[in-house]
Formats: sequence, C-alpha cells, structure tokens
Amino acid sequence: MNLFISILAVIASIFILFKYLHSNLIPEIVTLFNLLLNGKKTLGEIISVDQEKGIDGSVIFRAAIKFYDNLGKEFSFLTQFQFMAKPLVGSTLRIIYDPKNPKEASIYNLGTFLFPLLNLFLLVFASVIIIVTILKFEF
Repeated sequence: MNLFISILAVIASIFILFKYLHSNLIPEIVTLFNLLLNGKKTLGEIISVDQEKGIDGSVIFRAAIKFYDNLGKEFSFLTQFQFMAKPLVGSTLRIIYDPKNPKEASIYNLGTFLFPLLNLFLLVFASVIIIVTILKFEF
C-alpha cells in the first residue's frame, strides 16, 4: 500500500510538471528563442498602462506598447513583463518582434529572456526535490 501511494504521488508530480511545462512555459520559451534568432529590433512606445494586484497583494503594472514594423505598419501588444514602478505613457522601449508575425513581440532586455529559463530551472529543481522526498518518505 505504501509503495502504491509513493508511486502514485511521483506519477502525479511528474504529470503536473509536464502539464505546466507544455501549456505555459515551453511555448513561451520557444517564442522568445524564435524572437532572439529571427527577430527585428525597433523602438516601441508605451500607449497605456494597466494596474493589477500581484500574488502578494502588491501593485504591478503591464504596459501596452505600439511599434511599427519594417514596412511601417503599426502593431501593439500587452507586455508579459510586469513593472514594479508605473511606466510613463509616451516613453519608449527597445522591443523585438517577429517580422513574419509582428504580433509576436516582446520588450528587448535581458530579463525578458532570462526569467522564463530561470523559471524552468526552478520548476524542474523543485519537482526533483519533491519526487526524491516522496520516494524517501516512509509511511
């Protein structure tokens, strides 16, 4: 019975890990990697700012940014990146976009590309710790 519960807990942990990776993190990393390889850099202008509450109750901000592709067509996107201080409407940021699909765009800075990879590492590390703990736990 104890072995069965341990195996079931490990399978559930692995399932949850891969479900999260497949539905959220992996597509985001693939999109950002594609932007790094094939993206075009330009300046974008903050056109609006949305205020939200973070998990801990703190105030965070997301910015809507407009930019023009290399043909002069206007596009806009809502940042995935959260700001701790309210960004100023009208200010400019460096962005990167996919010239084949300009709706795929992001702020161009180290954090934009580093945080999803760090998130992946921490998620896998935490999952390994949980699995090892479950396997070593004696019922």
